[in-house]
Amino acid sequence: MSAVVVGRFTPEQSESIRMALSRAGMQVRPVADGPGARRLLSDPLSTPRLILVDAAMIELEPLLTWIRSEARLFGAMVVSIVPAPSDRAFAEACAAGCDDVILQGDLGAITRRAAVLTHYDPTARPPATQGGAVVAHPNEHRRRILGRTLRLAGFDVRFAEDASELERACRAGGEPTMLVTADSLPPDGGLRSVIAARQATGLSSLPSIVVGTERELRELQADELNRVAMVHEHAPPDHLLFVANELLRPGVKNLRASQRVIWDAMCAFRPAGQLHPVLGLTYNLSREGLYVRTLDPPRRGTQLWFELRPPHSPDAVHLRGTVVWVRSVERGPGGAAPPGFGVRLDADACPPLDLRRYRDHYQQLVSNLRMVA
Repeated sequence: MSAVVVGRFTPEQSESIRMALSRAGMQVRPVADGPGARRLLSDPLSTPRLILVDAAMIELEPLLTWIRSEARLFGAMVVSIVPAPSDRAFAEACAAGCDDVILQGDLGAITRRAAVLTHYDPTARPPATQGGAVVAHPNEHRRRILGRTLRLAGFDVRFAEDASELERACRAGGEPTMLVTADSLPPDGGLRSVIAARQATGLSSLPSIVVGTERELRELQADELNRVAMVHEHAPPDHLLFVANELLRPGVKNLRASQRVIWDAMCAFRPAGQLHPVLGLTYNLSREGLYVRTLDPPRRGTQLWFELRPPHSPDAVHLRGTVVWVRSVERGPGGAAPPGFGVRLDADACPPLDLRRYRDHYQQLVSNLRMVA
């Protein structure tokens, strides 16, 4: 099968979605609910390229938990259909394990994402070029989500659900290059598990990331340990990848014109002069540009107009720039960033007031930055 559509859509909506997918040559299997989707997706002889899910489904979270726990569905792209655009809706969908988000009724967005996946092989696995990573978390769903993010980036991932399993996983299969542990990891929490894992491996500076709630992260004293960063428990899993890259390549920061910081904000972008926007979710920002998550990236060199709310700003700004880097899912799994594109701002083309507001809010974010993503 090519695509599975899960949700209680009206007959008219279902037919529109089917037509949008068929324009990209995708065969469609619709199901109304989570249990029906599990039965359909359990077929070992068929792995879909695309799974479209209704964000309003009551059983969405357990369905996503099951999908991300199935090794056979590792590479399937899951796209959430949200009823209304908002920063929260987009960020929550990505945090739950979706690869992209589209607005209900945007049939063109469905067709374009399906077209991108025409030659995509969901059964492919990226080569393990980044070494081994150990993910220790007491919650199986979070382990799977975080582990998939690192596996897609080229890590060979091992799992643990408590501190004793973590130490064993660190000793098995060669020295790890990255450790991810939850602050809630039993029995003694994240930092103590980092210390124990470093002692078990003899790697006193093993790059380590602690995942926790806002309260837990405030209470941590990670500054006492070398090469330890923190990621918010409920953030999109791509935050983990960003922080992992920063820990593994500390010298790269010094080569950049301005510091990159993680920031999740819905944005609208379109080729210069056009009216119909595409929606995406920002991945990181800098003073000079930004990176946007989407399965529908524009071509490199495209002149873009786009709008977003800068960090902690109630109002959107209009900016203009050039696409300088593209990470397309057509290349298959793997890569140091999620599918999407990077934009370099064109300071001369941006409205001066909007550009100044964007940079002022960016600078405020950098000034208040801790090692929490």
